[in-house]
Amino acid sequence: MPLHVYIESIDTVFFRDSRPFEAGVDIYADTILPSPLVLFGVIGSYYLNRHGISLKDFISKVDSKLGNYDPDLVNSRLKIKGPFFKFGDEIYFPPPFNIWISEGSHYVLKPKIRATPQWDIQYNGLCPIDISGLKPKSKPFEKYISTEIVKSYLSMNDIVFDDIRGEDEFFLKENRYGHELNLSTLTVKEGQLYISKHLRFTECMEDRSIKKAKFMLFVEGLDKSDFTDITTPIGGEGRIAKIYAEEVTDRLVPCDNDTLNNIKESKRFFLYFITPSIFKKFKNAWYGWPSDFNGAKMVGACVNKPVFISGWQKSGVGSKGMPRPLLKAVPAGSVYFFKALEWKDEKFEAIYRRYHCNTSLSDYYPCAGFGIALMGVW
Repeated sequence: MPLHVYIESIDTVFFRDSRPFEAGVDIYADTILPSPLVLFGVIGSYYLNRHGISLKDFISKVDSKLGNYDPDLVNSRLKIKGPFFKFGDEIYFPPPFNIWISEGSHYVLKPKIRATPQWDIQYNGLCPIDISGLKPKSKPFEKYISTEIVKSYLSMNDIVFDDIRGEDEFFLKENRYGHELNLSTLTVKEGQLYISKHLRFTECMEDRSIKKAKFMLFVEGLDKSDFTDITTPIGGEGRIAKIYAEEVTDRLVPCDNDTLNNIKESKRFFLYFITPSIFKKFKNAWYGWPSDFNGAKMVGACVNKPVFISGWQKSGVGSKGMPRPLLKAVPAGSVYFFKALEWKDEKFEAIYRRYHCNTSLSDYYPCAGFGIALMGVW
């Protein structure tokens, strides 16, 4: 049975960015939100420590629950979706890049259905995004949206933006100061002052109850009984966090028959990525889609600049492993629009059931939470 796993910081957490950090050059280490690969590692390490399994044994033997060690995270029995934010009882998803704010109103952008080729892009069938309703000082929508808003967005019903939260409502940033120590003398190394920015998750009183922000993951391959230890190290400096799980019976965002029927009728759909995705054919965010999508034509997209994904592979050169290659990823919130005029109803249903909040579309690390998309109608 799948799980919702929650990671709740006890003090602060720190996820180091990729900027160089050298004495005399830069004393500041910034923090970023963790990629799915980071929290996949947290869950995997937690399981091994919880059951007293050494990394050497896990790599060389077949675990009864996790199976064979899979460094590419393509066929791992442990699968996650996320991370997402949870605040109180609600789960929040990244802002879709086709939602903009103009003079206080929200606009959901989509391609022009009958666009004339009056622009300089060499792509047969590509339609420009219709921005005719936006005013000169429009700006992207940048707040996280609740599950109910996501459902309205996917069905293209009227959206009431009543339950939205910015990043500053999930966590605060705090500077921490320190010096690197000489381990042989336990004295301060000259010129080794550093400043690191940590995240402190928020909590507040709302509706007569205390609500706390936390990370949430959808996890398959483990049982609730695997989460009996209540704490685990997370991120840089091994900060301690509370971890616990609850069993669930459905997808994170369940399939909706009305949305599916509207997709069948219009023969148009879009993919809204709720986690980053790494594509082999990445070129300006355009992608050669899987063979399942043969007969469907991508006609437009709303995509932001790429994010860079790396991590640490436990096996490889040296006793402690080696770094993973730095890869470009399409960021969470990216939206791709399709037409499939030749598809039959059965084809739409098969694609919807397979890929809506289910099978990963990422070419790299699909089991680690990358490439999870929701399917909607436009």
